[in-house]
Amino acid sequence: MKPKLVLFIILLISASAYGQVNKSLNSNEQKPTLPLQEKYSAKYKSGIIDFYKFIGKRLKYPKEAKKEGLSGTVKVKFIVGTDGYIKKESVEVAETTNNIFNEAAIAVISSSPRWTPATNPGTLEPVEQMFIFPVLFRTQKKK
Repeated sequence: MKPKLVLFIILLISASAYGQVNKSLNSNEQKPTLPLQEKYSAKYKSGIIDFYKFIGKRLKYPKEAKKEGLSGTVKVKFIVGTDGYIKKESVEVAETTNNIFNEAAIAVISSSPRWTPATNPGTLEPVEQMFIFPVLFRTQKKK
């Protein structure tokens, strides 16, 4: 089985993503958030499965980690802006099992193409939405 397919299957089975919406978008202070119903949430192309495929194709496994047979998970926090693009300055590690994977996880999330932005349920105006998305790094065991 190809390593990318293994990675994709692992992502599909074990990944979970959730988001929140900023109520106030014009200030730099800590912004309160509220959960969104799925129909108002930001979406990647035709759905989260496409996002898993994107990650599986673009993720670059760190050479040193691969050489040492390391695996791990990096939870990456990011905001999908009102224009549908991931705000590059918002991408950061929320949690990690090994720092060796952080740079690769941030790079793959930052390179994401445009999403459909979240909308305010009352006005249907675009709003920002925060996600925390796990990026899994697993090595394929040789037989």
